[in-house]
Amino acid sequence: MIVGGGTGPGGPVTGEKSANDTHSFLPRLEELEAAAGSISADSRLDLIRHFLREEEAKLTSQAKAGTPGLELAHQRAGLLSEVLIHLWNHAGDADSKS
Repeated sequence: MIVGGGTGPGGPVTGEKSANDTHSFLPRLEELEAAAGSISADSRLDLIRHFLREEEAKLTSQAKAGTPGLELAHQRAGLLSEVLIHLWNHAGDADSKS
């Protein structure tokens, strides 16, 4: 679960994980981008779109295997939060590669 966020007492979004969250999608996403090398903003978005489809397929498989819906919802929310943080943190990179 992402902690913090917004402009309230939690402060800015930092991408910090709570102690209860043991799964992070960012290392795999960053690995994919590193393997792709210097890419344009469009290519980066295509890569992220492909990554999200793969992760969604994994969640669908988990659902078919009986994983509770609430757990899947938390995983999906965590995935989307991490991807948005990743996009935000690398927004300037796209300008220099376009």
